[in-house]
Amino acid sequence: VNSIADLSRHQQLRRTPVDTASGSVDLVAPPVVVAGAELKLGAVPSLGQHSDSIRREFE
Repeated sequence: VNSIADLSRHQQLRRTPVDTASGSVDLVAPPVVVAGAELKLGAVPSLGQHSDSIRREFE
């Protein structure tokens, strides 16, 4: 592996599909797999989706 592009194509890099507002994209899967646990990733939030709740945390 000599570059980021090589890393992205490496055979041992696991990927998982994640839903976005623009459709599904493949992201790098978490590196740790716990036996018997289901990999459950939520959809990518839209721009500004959590802005109000985050701002309230700092009031």
